[in-house]
Amino acid sequence: MSEQRVELDPHPIRDVVAQLLKDGTDEKALFDDDAQKKLSSVVDDYVAQNDHELQPVVRTLIAIFEWLRDDERSPRAAEALKSTFKRPEVIARVEAIEAEMRSQESESRRSEAEQNAQIFGRMAGRSSQVAPQVGALAPAGSLKLGHLNFPKKL
Repeated sequence: MSEQRVELDPHPIRDVVAQLLKDGTDEKALFDDDAQKKLSSVVDDYVAQNDHELQPVVRTLIAIFEWLRDDERSPRAAEALKSTFKRPEVIARVEAIEAEMRSQESESRRSEAEQNAQIFGRMAGRSSQVAPQVGALAPAGSLKLGHLNFPKKL
């Protein structure tokens, strides 16, 4: 089964990583401790900003991690890079952002559904709050379900 990668618009964090990566001797790329500390502080700044900008940062870092691991064959550099974003505080903040976005999305869908119900209720000439009642008179020109009772044998 072939693995498909999603192409995405890279975040400017990729430029920071590009400046910190060095040519390696054993592997193609080297991501040393100093680079790891610098990138961790940049990621911490995004966490501290407390906005949705952290998600594209982490997505871009994951894409770079996969590129280092798979294409560049630099697993040590990839693992060093991963340690900058796979930390509890970063993961918790990304999960909080995703939960917040899901709740906003569900509220938006709920309000859209309520608006549609009101619009279609007005179009039908009735309030969207009223459901048909058992035993109530049927509107003029409508058929009752019993009228559609066909004989069982022909």
